[in-house]
Amino acid sequence: MLRYGCKPCVRSVNVIFQRYKTKSYSNFRRTERSHPATIRNIIYPVRINEIGDNLHAKYWIEVRKRAPSTLEMEKKHWLESEPPLTKQEINDAQALFNKAKVKLEWTLADYDEIPDVKYRRLRREREESIENMDPFKRTEYHNNLLKSRKLLGTPPEALIKLPEILLLGHANAGKSTLINNLLMKKGSDKLDKIARVSERAGFTQTLNCYNIGGKLRIIDSPGYGMYGKLNQGKLVMDYITRRDRLAGAFVLIDIRKGIRPEDRVLLECLQDNEINHDVIFTKFDQFIQEVYPLRQNRPTRLLDIDKAMTYSDRMNSIARDWVDEVIKDMPYSQRCFFNNALTSEFVPQVSGYKHVRAAILQKCKEFEN
Repeated sequence: MLRYGCKPCVRSVNVIFQRYKTKSYSNFRRTERSHPATIRNIIYPVRINEIGDNLHAKYWIEVRKRAPSTLEMEKKHWLESEPPLTKQEINDAQALFNKAKVKLEWTLADYDEIPDVKYRRLRREREESIENMDPFKRTEYHNNLLKSRKLLGTPPEALIKLPEILLLGHANAGKSTLINNLLMKKGSDKLDKIARVSERAGFTQTLNCYNIGGKLRIIDSPGYGMYGKLNQGKLVMDYITRRDRLAGAFVLIDIRKGIRPEDRVLLECLQDNEINHDVIFTKFDQFIQEVYPLRQNRPTRLLDIDKAMTYSDRMNSIARDWVDEVIKDMPYSQRCFFNNALTSEFVPQVSGYKHVRAAILQKCKEFEN
């Protein structure tokens, strides 16, 4: 069944995709509540302290081991109303993604050009053209055209009905990086370059469809915010409100930035359109790195282990309190995941992607049932 959103919702989402120089986007940012300060602005006043400056490298290793993990944050903020992901669900998702052949199926900037949408439109136009013909000019050839199963230039694999998962997020929130993270093969310690990524915000300009082993599709979308464009907002809204194969969506939010006004508008829009969606907080590795001191502020003198652990508890408390405030700032309660597609000194392993894989497969099964 097609989903249609209310007009006020569509207008609001279109606004968050406009460039920052436009008048409507400026008005939107003035009327919305300002997003909270970044974690870096909060941490700096307490970053340089006597314990951190004098913590010996011997104890610094212990401090790193005690840094919060994505799994710890996920367990803490998991909704009581939602059953936890089972081990079987995680294993099934791992088996699918590790063995699946991934293909970039299409890249488009117009919803009506999506292969199956375009095919239905062309077929409908041909049928209407033949039906409206003068009966005396209509021949057996035209009757055979109505019965024809020709694909009108559409790749046959693109017409196979598969559940689709949409990734949404602010520009530079890490959508393309997450795709590479999800499609990373077993035993690999490096991200596959399946989705093109860039440090430049607003790099993704189109909807990019990735076919995962002929079982499902993941759709990467343009980022919204100050580097978005109005036509991208129309593209994303058309997909959200008109796509009948949309099994669910994930909204990616940079944990360092918190919930920004654009994120709030989009979350409320998905809620209004009854889209099954979850939130993924990205760049957890960079977040933890910013909580702890910079390298040039590292210790020189040896302190006892008790003071080292006190320092560790203080930094971890700051990190947890920040995450708590971000979760409370969400417009409504929602299932949340935490992910780091890259590693850092305090987050030595890529983590969070297994649970996201399981959640994707879970949404697809719910959609098909």
